[in-house]
Amino acid sequence: MTRILLFALLSFVSSIAWAQDSEQHLVEADALVLEGDYDGALAAYKRYLIFEPVSPKADKVRLRIAWIHYISERPKDAEIALRPVVGQGGDDVDALWARLRLGQVLISSEAAASGRNGLERLLADCKASQIPECVEISTAARLALADYFAGVLQFEAAASQLAQVPGEATIAKDAYRVSDYVRTLETPSKNAALAGVLSAVPGAGHLYIEEYPVAIVALLANVLLIGATVDAAVHEEWGQAALFGALELVVYSATIYDAVTGAEEYNLKAKHAVRDGLRKDIESIDDDSPWSMGLTDVPSVKLRFTF
Repeated sequence: MTRILLFALLSFVSSIAWAQDSEQHLVEADALVLEGDYDGALAAYKRYLIFEPVSPKADKVRLRIAWIHYISERPKDAEIALRPVVGQGGDDVDALWARLRLGQVLISSEAAASGRNGLERLLADCKASQIPECVEISTAARLALADYFAGVLQFEAAASQLAQVPGEATIAKDAYRVSDYVRTLETPSKNAALAGVLSAVPGAGHLYIEEYPVAIVALLANVLLIGATVDAAVHEEWGQAALFGALELVVYSATIYDAVTGAEEYNLKAKHAVRDGLRKDIESIDDDSPWSMGLTDVPSVKLRFTF
């Protein structure tokens, strides 16, 4: 009987020591994150999971591991860390956060379509949920989708996402302001067909697309070649006339083609300027909720962790 009691006592003491050791890994990891030693923090978090793979804090640790991988430009490793949390499904808060982070990881990768679909499903689930954190989660998902649509030059879709940021969100007013601005913005554009038609007069198409030096060069080149062709014909130098005429045909055609492609390039540059400005606006209003670092009682701080 004494041996049984002694064994039970030793087992109890060992379990306490085991728990203290695992908690110490969290303390160490949190401190390393604060110091900026992400590789060290990653190792400490992984050691915690070895001790406590199914503890209530395990999923939060996996979220942190995913974040470290993501900012270290290892999105595939971040995805691997998030999958077990996402796989739980349901309305668990950690699972919802993991789905958000996974969507953010995927939407900025080659699997952008999958990330977009995942975020849209997450928004639908959050809409039907009564979890308070869904305001923050939905806000972050809307911003991620707005940034995605801005990146693929679908500005109306991006504005729509910003307009659907929950009204309770702290950034709602800023999001609505940017949305309204984008919807009323008139992106400068040039008509490629018109540029080609105007180029019937060499240089006129380039004046239309605001390429003034090229317009002057195009005009002079065509005038010189036309003049050389006429002069050779007047002097009955038919070989030279044919040569200059062929060169003029090439230059004239190239002038029209360059004006058309120049108009298309003008439009693309204008869209890229809007894209870059919109993405900066989205970044400036992004108030993504910090991932709490208070896993342990020792550093009781919060850091701003943004994907």
